[in-house]
Amino acid sequence: MLGAVVRSHLDDMAMVDALKSRVADMQDRLSRISKRAEKKRELVISVMEQADLKKLTEADFTVSLRSASAPLMVTEEGSIPEPFWKPQAPKLDRLGLIGALKSGKQVPGAVLGNPRMTIAIRTK
Repeated sequence: MLGAVVRSHLDDMAMVDALKSRVADMQDRLSRISKRAEKKRELVISVMEQADLKKLTEADFTVSLRSASAPLMVTEEGSIPEPFWKPQAPKLDRLGLIGALKSGKQVPGAVLGNPRMTIAIRTK
């Protein structure tokens, strides 16, 4: 019975690995297609600007060239006044805390818990 559960676990882990690889490949493809779409958009903007064409009407779409709002450009971050900064809550460095505790340091408010049991499965 346990052997069947372990085999099922191994099948699930193989599926996880395969899906991670597939997801990574699909994310790469998504990135390429997004960049391609953005380049096409920039090409349309450039051609319409050069041709002084404000509107393009086709049977299935209409494209209008218009001015976008001005983007923010920070030239010297250190000169920006304090009201424009958002304070952020501190975030616990869990990995640093675990490392300190494993090296024997006493850290008030934190201890390492009891280790759980685990299994190691070799397939080769």
